[in-house]
Amino acid sequence: MEEPLGILKRLCSHVTGITDEATLSEQYRVSVGVLRSGLWIGSSASGGRSSDEARAVGERVKKWLIRHDRLQHAVQFSQLLNNVMNSSVLKNKASILTLLLLLGQESEHQQPHPSHALGNGLSDGGEFFTLPPLYLGSTDPGSRGSSRTTTGSSRSGSGPSIPASEADSDGRGSGSANWIPSRAAKLTTYYRGAAEHRSTSGSVRPPGGGERLITQQPQVSRQLAAQVEVTEEVLVREVLFVLQGIEGKIIKHDLANDGYKIDPKVRISKPVRDLILKLSEVGWLYSEVQKFCDGQLARGGFGLNKSASVGNIMNTGVTPGGLTQSTSFSALSTCQLLSGAALDNTNAPTPGSRLPRSGVGLSISGPTLVNQALVLALRDHLNEHCRLIAVLEAQLSAVNEEAADELSSSGGGLTLRRLLLWTLEPRLRLRSLVHLSHSARGLRGGALLSALYQHLQHGSPSTEGVVQHCLARSAAPLHAMLTQWLVHGALTDPHEEFFIAADHTASLHDLWHHKYSIRWCQLPSFVSAAEARQVLATGKSLNFLRSVCKLKTPLAEQQAIAAALKHTTVESLFVQESRPALQQLMDLTYRAACGRVLQEVLQEQQLLTHLRALRRYLLLGQGDFIHTLLQVLRVELCQPASRLYPHNLSSLLETAVAGSNARFDHPDTLRRLDVKLLQVAQGDTGWDVFSLDYHVDGPIGTVLTTQCMQQYLMLFNSLWRAKHMECVLSDTWKQQAATTKLCRNLPEVQVVVHGLQLLLSEMIHLVHQLGYYVTFEVLEVSWDALMKALDAPNSLDCLIAAHNSFLARIVKGALLDQRSADVRTHLRSIYDLMVRLAELQTRLHTGVAAEIQARQEKRSRELALAKEGQFSTGAGEEEAEQQRRHVFSSRFVTKLKTELKILTQTYQDMVQSLLLMLAAQDDDNLQQLSSRLDFNEHYQRRDRRLRQRLTFHHKRKSLGGAKAAAALAADNAHSPHALVC
Repeated sequence: MEEPLGILKRLCSHVTGITDEATLSEQYRVSVGVLRSGLWIGSSASGGRSSDEARAVGERVKKWLIRHDRLQHAVQFSQLLNNVMNSSVLKNKASILTLLLLLGQESEHQQPHPSHALGNGLSDGGEFFTLPPLYLGSTDPGSRGSSRTTTGSSRSGSGPSIPASEADSDGRGSGSANWIPSRAAKLTTYYRGAAEHRSTSGSVRPPGGGERLITQQPQVSRQLAAQVEVTEEVLVREVLFVLQGIEGKIIKHDLANDGYKIDPKVRISKPVRDLILKLSEVGWLYSEVQKFCDGQLARGGFGLNKSASVGNIMNTGVTPGGLTQSTSFSALSTCQLLSGAALDNTNAPTPGSRLPRSGVGLSISGPTLVNQALVLALRDHLNEHCRLIAVLEAQLSAVNEEAADELSSSGGGLTLRRLLLWTLEPRLRLRSLVHLSHSARGLRGGALLSALYQHLQHGSPSTEGVVQHCLARSAAPLHAMLTQWLVHGALTDPHEEFFIAADHTASLHDLWHHKYSIRWCQLPSFVSAAEARQVLATGKSLNFLRSVCKLKTPLAEQQAIAAALKHTTVESLFVQESRPALQQLMDLTYRAACGRVLQEVLQEQQLLTHLRALRRYLLLGQGDFIHTLLQVLRVELCQPASRLYPHNLSSLLETAVAGSNARFDHPDTLRRLDVKLLQVAQGDTGWDVFSLDYHVDGPIGTVLTTQCMQQYLMLFNSLWRAKHMECVLSDTWKQQAATTKLCRNLPEVQVVVHGLQLLLSEMIHLVHQLGYYVTFEVLEVSWDALMKALDAPNSLDCLIAAHNSFLARIVKGALLDQRSADVRTHLRSIYDLMVRLAELQTRLHTGVAAEIQARQEKRSRELALAKEGQFSTGAGEEEAEQQRRHVFSSRFVTKLKTELKILTQTYQDMVQSLLLMLAAQDDDNLQQLSSRLDFNEHYQRRDRRLRQRLTFHHKRKSLGGAKAAAALAADNAHSPHALVC
């Protein structure tokens, strides 16, 4: 059997008609290079095609035969093709079949004109390749050379031209007008020129300007063989893959620059390269959105489900692509590729394969519902993009041989420029999606919605539509959570995305204050702070009624509100045109829920009754009860605190209630009133640890919280101490009146008694003014403001705020706040001085009573002796009497005078400091209290700094705050030019 290479050599001689051995060897060498390198089909460097590719070429040959009415030859060729495909000897079957096809076309001696070739490499007849139009037959070698320059240089811009001397080297002469060069002669001439030109150019382009690439044989130049050219159809198919973010054989991912790059082994003109790079931008945008979605899926954890719903929050009819098995609109086969071996993408998904099948849904099993909703929205647009690609691919694949003839003449078909026009709108849409995905990175819940909402106000209607669609899909979980919260008070937020937070560790007593709060970091920017507080109050009210008030019946308006909220759309959250309807429903729900809570607290639970009870008992508002209680507890509280027992004090409390008008109060109020002993310190008496208490529970405890009751106890202790001082001074005054009568015959004691009377009067004046200030300027004014605020409260929060404001005003007015700590310390010191005065008065009364008793006894003895006839006592007794009186006058009275002087000076210094502190306060009432305490300007004469409070300069400083006034007082103490009125 003859060798294949020998058969090829005979074939070359038969076709070309050359018998010269040297020329025939050149033709043979060229043919072998063509077969080995896949010259005509642009195969890869690895060589041969698969059997499917060979059959595809065979089908082309059969169609060519049928088109030329050679049916018998077509049948014969089919039988021969089967034998060739079953042969194991031939390696490059597709290349051989292609060569035979081209030789058959050459046998007709017809050259295709360059203008008849399609831009995508298809010939006028619909074949794979066009023959290199080296030159047309001409009688003038010069004209042939001109034709070569035009078709070769001007169209391709590269590659060698064919010299006229080489065109005539076949021995036929240039003057033969009827000579038409054969196909092999042209190839020989062309490749000879390519061999000479390889040193300056790495590739050879056929002079016809076709889009196919002719690789140079390894024997000629390896550099030329390293670069290939592809047809526009191949580039279009490559771009279709790139539009899906899939790299091909020519257009590959550029990881360093985060984009796409063209394989340097491929020769593409600069305009085409720029066009491809523009189209690759769409693929990069698609990949960015796809990566964001994949990242969210990896963190969120999507699961597949055969239902058509997305979890329990959203309902969507679009399934994200790439998550389910999909049906491609069309399948790309390698036989449809123009250069199948060079672009082997059989393992890659086909364009349009990402489009999912209908009827397959998603169930959300991972965190971040809002993020997953955003992924679904992005998937909608990605699926739309994939649909477009599938349509484009189907259009490209539907071009058959008959349509190719029509398109070649009409200029139709899918080209790169037309593909660029098709992708203008998808590019803008994907660019918007990339902006949204970049804004949403690292965010979740309401913060993510705020980031999306920033892109809503856009001048482009299409971009605004894309953003609105994504925002609407993303806000669907928020809308569902909001509806559940407003209608049922239920918080369905397993991943902490809603702007309402819940602390499940809080008790029912703290439900209103601590269980629910606003999560400000998740508050969307299209929801204002006032609306967020309104939403919070609505849900809290529903939970308060159900959990604390134990109400089982729903609100009367609940069903109507629920039905209305179900008809609202997600867009009503952020679209201004639809917002009023939702806002009206939110207001209606808020008023209904808060009104029901106020009804329960004010009417059912009788909140005002409890507030009045606190005012009467803990704020010492009921005078007869407080007076009776003081009288009953006087003896018991004078004991050390360690000897007190709560049950004894409770019985005395019941006695005080029974002995006053408090016995007519509501039984529930009296049941809540109790005695409480504070923490005992060393040296404390019963007055220091005794306190009344008022028990609160249930819904009332929401208003009268533990902190509020502590403030009430603090106020009671302060008022109780002042009331105790009033009682002490009252007893001291009574005792002093008795002492004054006893001292009529003791002139040496009159000075002490007078000094005690003056100091006692000052103390009584101080206590009465403080009591008047606290009672009328603090308690009564604050109580009146509270009653006005409780006339028509909007919600329980307003009621609680009014009560807290009431307590805050009382605490500040009673000098119990942090800023009045120094004033409070001075008052306690003054109270201690009052106790010392009472003790001094007691000692004086005791001493005077003892002295009067001794003198009366001596007088009695003298009268008795006079009756017996003895008109004088003994000398010893007289001396003892004189000694006793001397001790009383020199020691007892002198000591009392000294103590009284020290006590008076200390008291006046303390009062003077107190007046300065009160004058430096920013409260006008405290400044007026300072004036009333020094009504006769006694202390102004002692300290000129007290006079400056009437000046405009001091008034301005006092209005600026207590610290400024205190600093002014300190400066004036050292200033020799202090202003006086």
